[in-house]
Amino acid sequence: MANNQLVSNSLCCGCSACYNVCSQQAISMAFDNEGFLYPVIDEQKCIGCNACARVCPVKNGALKQEYTVRAYAAYNKDNIQRMNSSSGGVFPAIAEYVLLHNGVVFGAAFDKNYQVVHTKIDSISELYKLQGSKYVQSILGKVFLMVRTELLAKKMVLFSGTPCQIEGLKKFLGKEYSTLYTIDLICHGVPAPKIWEKYLDEEYGISNITNISFRNKKHGWGNFDLTIETKNYIQHEASDVSIYKESFLRGFLKELYLRPSCHNCAFKGIDHASDITLGDLWGSKEICPQFIKDDKGISVVFIQSCKGEFLINQLDSKLIFNEVSVNEAINHNLAMVQSEIPHPDRELFFKELNSDNRSSIKKLIEKHIGPTLRKRLSVYLRSKLSIKSKRK
Repeated sequence: MANNQLVSNSLCCGCSACYNVCSQQAISMAFDNEGFLYPVIDEQKCIGCNACARVCPVKNGALKQEYTVRAYAAYNKDNIQRMNSSSGGVFPAIAEYVLLHNGVVFGAAFDKNYQVVHTKIDSISELYKLQGSKYVQSILGKVFLMVRTELLAKKMVLFSGTPCQIEGLKKFLGKEYSTLYTIDLICHGVPAPKIWEKYLDEEYGISNITNISFRNKKHGWGNFDLTIETKNYIQHEASDVSIYKESFLRGFLKELYLRPSCHNCAFKGIDHASDITLGDLWGSKEICPQFIKDDKGISVVFIQSCKGEFLINQLDSKLIFNEVSVNEAINHNLAMVQSEIPHPDRELFFKELNSDNRSSIKKLIEKHIGPTLRKRLSVYLRSKLSIKSKRK
């Protein structure tokens, strides 16, 4: 094994390009004590070919495209697709176009245990699986090999993922394919799959869960409602306006347990390796005040390449567009260009998470980011009642 094959855990983004490229199957992806996947090399199988080093996106630097980036505000004319999406419903419109042209789409979906995995779909009836945000790092497995197989079969392929996953895919492929289209997301960072799994199991019992939506729009587009439905039809909701705000989502938004590389992401910037970058058009009232104001969601669409421009031009009948300033859109979406600062208790959180006598993950999260509004109100009311009883 060559010493320069892998980068440190603090920099590795877990894209799995090295795992996919190894012809000797000398690399496996294993969970560390924080619950993130990292490549592990079996030195007995390694032949020192350095293929893994050549496809590592962190080691080789971000790809750059010769294209002047443009930005649009957009939303889907189909209200069902729009409501089932996290922002304006642009992704399903693009995916539908690819599927109608006998193509395939790869993206993040829940498996039967509500873990987030990258999967392939080839029909519109399966599109719902890939819609909606999933604030957990997806498990890629051998998906890059699957993408290459489809491309070699001359299929149109749409791949959606985080910026580091797009970089990893393109480094793995090693050349441009005219039938490959890529979409990345404005990424806040990714929590560990193992933390999400333990959280669901401890709080709800994975076998009892029937549906999960990270961005339910019941209370509006901007409220970040994490809704978890169980077999007894009870909905557990979280939102910025709800006293039942879900602890996992709060920990994610407070940067308590993001992947280490997310705090020093190598793929921030205006120009991405993808053809299109999607996100929420925060600040839409200031950026495009003439646009619709129904709180169902508006996307920001950054066109990063000629192929991205081609895709968007095919969707005039599906989407409403309005060109906006790139700088203004980024100013309201700083995660596009800068990494998040880790929570000051991040290291302590993981130390306590792995201790033998830890409390539940929910209590551990609340310990480090503070109790929910519901709990604060409960404590306040109890203190008031106690004072009243003493006065009597």
